[in-house]
Amino acid sequence: QALAGFPALEAFVETNRFDAGDTFKELRVWVRRSREWDRAAVGEWLSEAQRRDVFRFLTRICDRRLYRAQGREVLETLLGVKEWARGDGTFDAEAVSRAMICSGKTPRMSRCSSTRATSPALSRENSVDNFSLASMNGEA
Repeated sequence: QALAGFPALEAFVETNRFDAGDTFKELRVWVRRSREWDRAAVGEWLSEAQRRDVFRFLTRICDRRLYRAQGREVLETLLGVKEWARGDGTFDAEAVSRAMICSGKTPRMSRCSSTRATSPALSRENSVDNFSLASMNGEA
């Protein structure tokens, strides 16, 4: 039940036969339609390697201009679920921080500029429990 609408796990592996755009759209629909406890159940059910593949996929999607803002939304939602973020190797904190920043601007800004700024590093100490787009703006 909780997995209904979730994309095929093979679709998140970097070298696969699936269209990344279609996979992302399916994942986004699943995230938006699923309840918090369903997201937690799926995070608990997936292995650390499978969750890592999903997070790597999302950081790659955030590199695409078309999906950047939506990718950040999905990334932030899943990082906010402790069952998804548990495990030392589940996500690359540096890659996630890069994905959440667009040339020094926070995700709430609609246009990217050439100015660079530093982002707060996402680490195990500054964990996903406290990570949000608001925290990147110093609002948390």
